[in-house]
Amino acid sequence: MRLIGALAAALLLGAPLMAQGRRPPAPPQPTLPRPGTPRDTLRAGVRDTSRVARDSAAAAAAADSAPKELVKWAESDPVIDSLLVKSGYTITRFQGRKVSFDASRKILTLIRDDSARAAIGRDQTIMVSDTIIYD
Repeated sequence: MRLIGALAAALLLGAPLMAQGRRPPAPPQPTLPRPGTPRDTLRAGVRDTSRVARDSAAAAAAADSAPKELVKWAESDPVIDSLLVKSGYTITRFQGRKVSFDASRKILTLIRDDSARAAIGRDQTIMVSDTIIYD
């Protein structure tokens, strides 16, 4: 019985020791091109299009950073002006050609004008679309 216990202990304890003695596998060797294969596959005289795209993208990003007027809000009257200056309120503007409010479902629908889209503006956020359903 002792012999079986000793063999079992040797097998159980010897397995981790054998794993520690192994060398890690060698890293894969880089694949070298076959002799006669050109290093650069671009034809002579062809411009690097990735550089052109990067430069034009930077120019487009710089042009887009200029603030754009998304909505030309309708001119306000004296009543609206007096409400806009009251403190303690958050100003929310709604604009569209047709505006309907379903009181039973509490849904406000704005539909675009022929020349301008419907819009909702609150603080720094402006939402512009053909139709806006505000629930």
